[in-house]
Amino acid sequence: MTNTLKQGTQKGVIRSYNLYKYDRQHYHARSHPFNLRGDCPLSLNNSLDLVLIAAIAFIFILDAVDGYIARKRNEASDMGAVLDTIADRIIENTFWIYFTASGLIPMWMPITVMARGFISDALQRTHGYPTHGWTHALTRSRISRAISGITKMLAFTGIASAKVFKNPLLEEVSLILATLAVGFCLLRGLPFFSSRLR
Repeated sequence: MTNTLKQGTQKGVIRSYNLYKYDRQHYHARSHPFNLRGDCPLSLNNSLDLVLIAAIAFIFILDAVDGYIARKRNEASDMGAVLDTIADRIIENTFWIYFTASGLIPMWMPITVMARGFISDALQRTHGYPTHGWTHALTRSRISRAISGITKMLAFTGIASAKVFKNPLLEEVSLILATLAVGFCLLRGLPFFSSRLR
C-alpha cells in the first residue's frame, strides 16, 4: 500500500512538472514569436535596437536638412533659431544622460557638455552671437556646425551599436568619438567665451 502510494505520488509530481514545462515553453513561444529555436537570426529586441540606432542617425540628418532648407528658402527666423537650439539641447542631452546612466560613457562627458551649453546660451542671450572673424567661423559657420553634428551622430550611433553588438573594438572607437565630440564642443565655445569675458 505504501509503495503504491509512493509510486502514485512520483507519477503525479512528474506529470505536474511535465505540464509546467509544456506551459512554460508555450508561454515563451507566444511571447517571443521571432526568436523560436534560433530560426530567426535577429530577435525582436535586436531588430528594435537596430531601428533605434538608425533613428539616431536620422534625427541628425533631418536636423541638417531642415536647416539647409530654411537657409535655402530664406525662411530662417530668430524664433526658429531659438526653437532649433532648444530641440538640439533636449535631444543631445537626452543621449548623453542615457548613455551615462547605461554605464557606456563616463560622467564627466554629460556634465561638461551641459555646463558648456548653459554658459554659452546665457552669454549669447546677453551679448549676442559672434558675427565675424575666426570666432564666428569656429562657433557659427556651416562647416563648424557640420563637423559638430557629424561627430556627435557617429559617437551616439557608435555607442548604441557597441551596446547592441557587444564589440570591444567598437566600444573603444565609440568612446574616442564621444571624447572628440566633447572636445569639439568645448573648442567651439572657448573663442566665444574669451571674446566676451575680456
